[in-house]
Amino acid sequence: MVNLIERFIFPIIRLINKAGLGILFVMMLLTVADVIGRYFFNFPIAGAFELTEVMLSLLVFFSIAYTQIHKGHISIDIISSRLSPMKKAIMDTVMYFLCLLLAILLTWQLGVHAKRLWLGGNVSGVLEIPYYPFVILLTFGSALFSVVLIVDFLRSLAKVLRHEF
Repeated sequence: MVNLIERFIFPIIRLINKAGLGILFVMMLLTVADVIGRYFFNFPIAGAFELTEVMLSLLVFFSIAYTQIHKGHISIDIISSRLSPMKKAIMDTVMYFLCLLLAILLTWQLGVHAKRLWLGGNVSGVLEIPYYPFVILLTFGSALFSVVLIVDFLRSLAKVLRHEF
């Protein structure tokens, strides 16, 4: 099952990460153009701050699953480095499970928030862009992160059950 998930979901995650990199590039261009317009021509780009906020949130949620695939998140191993391999594997399994629960909770609440924004007709202050499509994309990114955590949890659990330390 884990291999099936990896085969179909991980390419999507890589593609979403590339979209995040594109968003980062656009965000950089927008910021540079806004600074040049503001300080050299006294003509800032209207809504640049709003767009940057939205793009930054998309960047984070489009990159979080990819970072988890490559185990690029920060970890502090003060305690785990002193544990036996068996205890470390058990601790990793518990941590993946707890992270998975939090990621599922986050995904669920983002979905609820997107619905609330849609029903309320919430829009941004300057450009009046509806927020709910972006929150739906954040929900999708969080769901992909949850899938990666499921894979990590199942692998870690299998390692503990097979006593592969």
